[in-house]
Amino acid sequence: MRNLLATALLILLSHVCYADFGIYTANLDGTDQKTILVSKTHQMSHPKVSADWKYIVFTRYNNKGADNLAEEMDGYENTEICIATVNGESAETLIPAIPGVINFNASWSSNGILFVSSQNPKGIPWGMEYSLKVRRLRRLPTPLDQIILDPSEHKGDFVYSSIGASNGIWSLKGDVAKQLTMSTTLDSDPQMAPDSKNMVFLRAFGGDFHIMRYNFTSTKTTDISKNKGDSAACWSSDSKTLVFPHLNLKDLSQSGLYKMNPDGYNREQLPLKRGYFYTHPSFFPGSNSKIIYAGFDIKGLP
Repeated sequence: MRNLLATALLILLSHVCYADFGIYTANLDGTDQKTILVSKTHQMSHPKVSADWKYIVFTRYNNKGADNLAEEMDGYENTEICIATVNGESAETLIPAIPGVINFNASWSSNGILFVSSQNPKGIPWGMEYSLKVRRLRRLPTPLDQIILDPSEHKGDFVYSSIGASNGIWSLKGDVAKQLTMSTTLDSDPQMAPDSKNMVFLRAFGGDFHIMRYNFTSTKTTDISKNKGDSAACWSSDSKTLVFPHLNLKDLSQSGLYKMNPDGYNREQLPLKRGYFYTHPSFFPGSNSKIIYAGFDIKGLP
């Protein structure tokens, strides 16, 4: 889904100059910060690392605005899914860009790569899975009339966001889809914890977003955002830490990537290089400290 927090910051800082869009890696303590990929003109987002730490998959945007830059705020049509080695080499397009078609928000599954695509007879976003082994696409067996966003997998089961008449987060086990949450606004970006006990997702509250935790046993949903301006969270391997972006429009120096416990406490900003707006963090599989994330250099950002 569109990161409205990122869009808000782009609008706020539209008078400053952009240098580079990039994908980066680091440890939670700020050590070993590395630039993996850089583009002068095309934003990249949703980077994810494969289970063997050999490859990354990410979304690249191609619709250019008046500034001749292709950014998320310019729309999701004409997006493509790309793959590269974890050090940024041998980047190639896996799912090509098609004018008017959405191909974005990729993540790894046990069979290949999950992503959202509108290249289908209905022309609406569906959850798709691309098998790297046989180079074949399949549609996730969700209801045909559902608009699907943000699919992710854990141990063969899927969760995803549905918008429209079936607003909320849904699970998919085999070919059985079940609604887990209901919202009058938008629930998005679900991620199941590695220990299978909880799920986090993002809920819209009148232009703001909060991170929510859903417990699979009690089916209880808890708001764990202590501040306004949080965005989609991802789990560490031991299910004890969440990493997420936070936007503070009153004090931009407090914007950045944060970590916290799953109960919402012990929030701490990651000590990453300043002057960048960072988005879409996730842990390396099996790690509790190493993350990959996207971002862009904004001159004048504290």
